[in-house]
Parts: sequence; structure tokens; C-alpha cells
Amino acid sequence: MAKKEVSLKNYVYLILIILITMGIVYYLYLWFSEYKEEVKKMSDLGNYLQVINYNDLENYIIENDTICMYVTNNDLSLANFENNLKKFLVEENLGRLILYLDVSSVFHEGKYELCKVEFNSVPLFVMFNNGKITSSYDIKQNKYDINKISSYLQSVGVIND
Repeated sequence: MAKKEVSLKNYVYLILIILITMGIVYYLYLWFSEYKEEVKKMSDLGNYLQVINYNDLENYIIENDTICMYVTNNDLSLANFENNLKKFLVEENLGRLILYLDVSSVFHEGKYELCKVEFNSVPLFVMFNNGKITSSYDIKQNKYDINKISSYLQSVGVIND
């Protein structure tokens, strides 16, 4: 029985394959860890509020007299604020009273339109009465203050004390 000799070149290939595989596994591990962190930061406000599609908005406004809507563009930088907002909305039991509208698909050059009214800021609350926008509250301009949001929602009748 003859012994086969394994050349040094085969060992080098084996070591290279192992190193490349370890590098790919490490990269995937880092990517997955980062992904998990981003998912933790993402808001789940859309899972709590009643979500409305931008294309269905006009019909919904026609069918309902009074609407309070939270408008956002689903920006990750808003995730912490939206998590705090969700806590507030849960405490006040407002999940069925406020609609969630993501305008990401129509948010171009910092502007979007709701019922023929142009807006240039997100997030915000918009009130509709009888098919018309009666008020809006710019959350960013008011420094994401939950107490001010509470006052606004009380002033428009969403929160009743």
C-alpha cells in the first residue's frame, strides 16, 4: 500500500478556506448584532395605533366626521420619541382614537400633502372635522414634549378629563 503525500500547497488552501469562512461568520455575526440593535430602536407605535394607508385617507375622511391622526415618515431617529409617545398613549388608552399615517412614500424634498394642504414637518398630529383639517400640532417644533402633546390632545377633545 502506497502512502500518498499531501503537498504543502493543499495545507495552505485549507488554511485560507478556514480563515475566509471564519471572516464571513464574524462579519455576519456583527451584521446580525447591529440589526438586532436597530430593531430594538424601531418604534412599534404602528402596531398600537390604527394604521391607515395614505391612498385610503380621502375615503376615510369622508366616512368619519372627526379624526385625530399621528403623521410620521418612519424615521429611525424618531424611534425613541415614538416609544415614549406610545407609553403615553397606552397610559391614556388612546389606541383606538388616533390613526397612524406613514407618509414615507409621499415625503419628497421635505414636503408632503394631506387633503390639498402642504406640510413640511414630521412628526405631527392633525385633526380633521367634517372632512377639513381644523388643526395641526408640530411635535418637532415643540421639542418632542409629551406634556405639550397631552395639552394639545386635551384642547382638541381627544383626551377628556
